[in-house]
Amino acid sequence: ENLSVRDMDKELRSFGSKLASGGVGLFYFAGHGIESSGENYLMGRDSKIADKADVRYESLALNKVIDRMKDSGNRLNIILLDACRSDPFSRGSGGLAKVDDAKGMFIAYATSPGDVASDGSGSHGVFTQEILNNIDAKGIPLGRVFKRIKRDVYAQTNQKQRPWTHDDIIGDFFFKLPANTASEPRIHSSNKAKISSSAVSLEKMAKQTSYKTSSTDNSSSSKIWKDRETGLIWQKKIDSNTYDGDDA
Repeated sequence: ENLSVRDMDKELRSFGSKLASGGVGLFYFAGHGIESSGENYLMGRDSKIADKADVRYESLALNKVIDRMKDSGNRLNIILLDACRSDPFSRGSGGLAKVDDAKGMFIAYATSPGDVASDGSGSHGVFTQEILNNIDAKGIPLGRVFKRIKRDVYAQTNQKQRPWTHDDIIGDFFFKLPANTASEPRIHSSNKAKISSSAVSLEKMAKQTSYKTSSTDNSSSSKIWKDRETGLIWQKKIDSNTYDGDDA
């Protein structure tokens, strides 16, 4: 909180090292951010900017954050930016620019590219407050959480501020899993050891689980079972009559 630009950069390097061990990375920034020549920059408490030429040297480039997270090789990265403030050096309305090179990432902006976000009347900006109001919802995928946030921010600001997201992730991520979902597939306790064995037949696995299953492909070379409640899928290997339960 309230770091200098140098300390922001130091924390980013430490953050990248932690991400390299795997898991999900989340970078959140609230403060002053501006766009310069199509690039976005995040200001520190000691940023001294007399003119636009100083921006790149007196701030942390958002692309540096993105590159650090992408280079870590972890499975998912999320960036939340409550940083779309007016740019004193711009002839336009200010705000941040759209990020295009963020493959495999989810980025949420407080408002649409080129627009300016509200600081709100409380201790948080409107965008941050609505994140706090929605992030604890159980069983809601990431994309839907931010659709709710967009709706609420839009309403709170009399339709003046419209959050925007860059969503290039595959599959669903939950801040909180559905209430009846454990951290592992809900397999009947007496069958856990059998299911986790190195290889069991797909038909046998279906009988051993407590899942409701449905076959979506009746061919002998590819048979799929899908749990209707969680969306988890088991598929027989094309060249084998067995399935590796550890790969579920």
